[in-house]
Amino acid sequence: MRRSCAGGIVVMVLFAAGCGEDPAGERAPQPFGPGSLHQGGPTPLQGRIAHLMADRDARGVRTPKVSFEFNSPQGSSLSELQKKRYGPGEGYAYTARTVIHYEGPADAGLEEWPALTLSAKQSAKFGVDGAELRRRYVSKREASSPGFWDRYALGFEPRTYTVTESGTAVYRTRLSSAPADASASATPAAVAAAATNQDELAFGFSVGIPAITASRTIGIEDVEELTLSFEADWDVGLRLPVLGRLDSPAPMAEGSTYSATSTVQGRNWSGSQYSGVGLPAEGGHEVYFRWIEQGCVEFSGIIDSGKQCAGPDVYRFQDFVTPFGPGDDVPLPPIDVAIIDYGVAGIDLRVNSSVGSDKITADWSVVGAALGSGHLSYNSPASPQALSSVRAIDGPGHALFSVDGFLYHFTRFEISPSLRLWVDLEIPIPLAPDIDWQDSFSIPLGTYDLSDFIDHDFLDSHGASVGVHHNPSYTGATRLTMDVDVVNVAPTAHIALAGGQKVDINGVSTILGNFGTNFTLTGVSHDPGRDGLTLSWDWGDGLPTPDESAVYPVQGPTGPNDATDVRIHAFNRACLYDVRLKSVDDDAAFGEDHVSILVTETGRAARMEGFWQHQLGRSGGDLLNPAIVNCYLAIVGRVSAIFSEVRAASSMDAAFAVVNVRQNTGSELEQLDREILVAWLNFASGAMGYSQLLDTNGDKTNDTPLYQVMRTAEAVRLDPSSTPTALRGQTQIVHKVSEQFTGSVRD
Repeated sequence: MRRSCAGGIVVMVLFAAGCGEDPAGERAPQPFGPGSLHQGGPTPLQGRIAHLMADRDARGVRTPKVSFEFNSPQGSSLSELQKKRYGPGEGYAYTARTVIHYEGPADAGLEEWPALTLSAKQSAKFGVDGAELRRRYVSKREASSPGFWDRYALGFEPRTYTVTESGTAVYRTRLSSAPADASASATPAAVAAAATNQDELAFGFSVGIPAITASRTIGIEDVEELTLSFEADWDVGLRLPVLGRLDSPAPMAEGSTYSATSTVQGRNWSGSQYSGVGLPAEGGHEVYFRWIEQGCVEFSGIIDSGKQCAGPDVYRFQDFVTPFGPGDDVPLPPIDVAIIDYGVAGIDLRVNSSVGSDKITADWSVVGAALGSGHLSYNSPASPQALSSVRAIDGPGHALFSVDGFLYHFTRFEISPSLRLWVDLEIPIPLAPDIDWQDSFSIPLGTYDLSDFIDHDFLDSHGASVGVHHNPSYTGATRLTMDVDVVNVAPTAHIALAGGQKVDINGVSTILGNFGTNFTLTGVSHDPGRDGLTLSWDWGDGLPTPDESAVYPVQGPTGPNDATDVRIHAFNRACLYDVRLKSVDDDAAFGEDHVSILVTETGRAARMEGFWQHQLGRSGGDLLNPAIVNCYLAIVGRVSAIFSEVRAASSMDAAFAVVNVRQNTGSELEQLDREILVAWLNFASGAMGYSQLLDTNGDKTNDTPLYQVMRTAEAVRLDPSSTPTALRGQTQIVHKVSEQFTGSVRD
């Protein structure tokens, strides 16, 4: 059997969509409407007929008379109705009537109208043979127009064909589905982790497509009519569950920059998981189509078949793991269903789809004790995406990571529904033989991309993409979150000093200066977070502690804090000072630096063993302040490698034991120790400088600095293999060092 007129698909819009192309070549935006509509008339069929008639007229071919009518309270054409936006419960209705009058077969390009015959199978179906069919036809024409056959011969008579189109479309939310499983529970809430967190969320939409009624009636005057009608109510759902994950270094240290990562992987949910987040269970199907539909065929006139209807309810679905990435397809189920097949006429439904996705995108931000923001593009389930740069700004605290604004992007999202109305060309009704019914009755209902769905129901969509918010009933996770600890970092502290002489004494960096010297000390501190700083100084000379301090508030909301504090200080006595700088942040963390400053007296004469024995033994009069003597001993302890590393001399009693060698009867070591201690005490009291040149061989030429003379003597003293002669020689040299600055012999 040859079938004419068919075509198309029914998916989201109206039965009355028709065929044809938009002359401008552009798709008019329509709520669930077809991808293109012929704009030559109020309906696509009327436009098609008008186009055929105009073409015949342009070629000089005889043309029948044609008239068009279109009636609707919502607009003047079907295209206009379909372009409007409709809310739930709203829609449109229309009727259209096209009348084609042929004065005879010549107007149709024929010499004679085709004979009215029936095959044996058709005769059995309709209960009438060809001869009876012709008799009924002649009788009907005569009854409606007495004397008709007196004017015309059968096969050469005029004919008037009437095509009536009608349709409605009512927009709704969605069809009711089976009750959710009462035992289903929601997806468990995510548990925060220090460095890792994950949650499942679902993209997609569930939408009800307009409830549709439509009909086509083709008749020849009052002789015969064929009516094809269709009713449908249906919805579609696409749900795309994924598992999202966040990973970050933990803890993060304030002032440092980090890069966290995030991954998204497809999931295949069960029905209980869907119902647990407010979505219809649908058996756990990731995509489903549901149609409640009925198609009818009816002949009335010389053939009266009665109304023959069929309505297979259609449910198609697919289960899959949510795919995404270059070249990945979303497997939607194909549909090809015969709604009704009456043998000589019928209605078929067909749905083809092509859906692909290349990526998922989202926005990320970090707030709290760290800051950062950006955009993510997940191009593969196996490729983590970096959240960078995240700067930790304040600890101790918590940084809240958040990834939201998820969108599932489609490289293509085409659903091509069509309703195919077909009639057998051999049926005995002369249906306007010069009209190309295969074109005219093809009713594709459009090729749709995702925006055709979403632009109508979801006004916040971003083109061909879908988010977790496009299901209004969805109660599941919409973002990924994670808390990460941020720890405080202690500030740094550093002293830069101007004034005095910087020397290395026995591996210790020391600043040498004289009494009355002004030292300029610059304290520098860096805190990487947003902490205020307190910088304090301790001059190392006793209470109070600290001696001076200053507060430096953080400049700006995110840090860091860099503080510089400059002090000028002169010490009030000769001594060894351990000057300390301490920087304390708001969280009581601190950094310290210190510097040794050795201050000696100036302008004093050297004194020999007896003087220092008198001072250290604290006997007799004219004694120095004990505090001064103890400071001298502290200086000796810094400059000497013997005191108090080898021999005790940090207290006056211990030092007295060193210098109190009766009648020079001590050993060579004891005598050398006494001379070394006396020389260093003379240095501390200001009789000679650390680098001052001395005459060590009696030639009246100062040729060797003090510190070198003393290091040589101490090296011999510390060498266990040194002979008494060597020890005695160093004792004499060191003794002469002190003598050079007294102008007298030993006391």
